[in-house]
Amino acid sequence: MTDSKFWQKNFRYAIIIITIFGAVIRPDGSGVTMCFVALPMIALYAVGIIAISRNEMSVILR
Repeated sequence: MTDSKFWQKNFRYAIIIITIFGAVIRPDGSGVTMCFVALPMIALYAVGIIAISRNEMSVILR
């Protein structure tokens, strides 16, 4: 599939897309609810990068 370097390289784009997605999902006047949607998604993206990196390292060490 893809390696962790791809996801790390495109992290900025992912933040922008996730933020726009949060704004579309919760279109109210404040940005607070947008952050309630976007921040957990960004955290999951980062956890996914870490998981892929650890998996790649375990494959290399075998």
